Amino acid sequence: MTVALGSRALPVAPALLLIAWASASEDFSVCRHAELDQGSAQTIDLAAVKRAYAALKKDLEKALAGQKAKAAEALDLAHDAGLPRCGSSRTHAVVLGEALPFQFRSRSFYFVTVEEVPWESEIINDPRAEVLILKVRRPAEAGELAKRLQRPVTFATKELTEALGVACGPTKVSVGENGRDLVLTEGR
Repeated sequence: MTVALGSRALPVAPALLLIAWASASEDFSVCRHAELDQGSAQTIDLAAVKRAYAALKKDLEKALAGQKAKAAEALDLAHDAGLPRCGSSRTHAVVLGEALPFQFRSRSFYFVTVEEVPWESEIINDPRAEVLILKVRRPAEAGELAKRLQRPVTFATKELTEALGVACGPTKVSVGENGRDLVLTEGR
């Protein structure tokens, strides 16, 4: 098959002509070949498909805009585990009534605020250290602290601090091998 281009005739594959024709025509529809598809093929209105996708995109963008605003609002919430700042430095032992699970044994948990991380180099150098944030004005501060400490951070809860005997912050909790013996270093 050839197509005339000016005074020259160029060879063109039939499929390319069909594609060119389809892109130029808004009313393009696929022909049925009943002998090939046993009557199951249907015509496609590409213009209607295009309109439907445009409407879907518009509706989805509208729905997500509201969710985006809610997510941004949620990210601006402060977090506070409700513990006061430690007034002095002290170290004391606590024995739990029930042992902590195996994965928490022989580990250190650092309960800190974004402003006060007295064990920063120790945390960075200990791959098993867990950092729990007691207080932030906005959650983005937790991300900044995670970058600074080169590890994930988690928001501490009042229930966790009570269970481990943490009364103020910052506090380092070192869990013994048996999972019951804790050494708490407060306020360093």
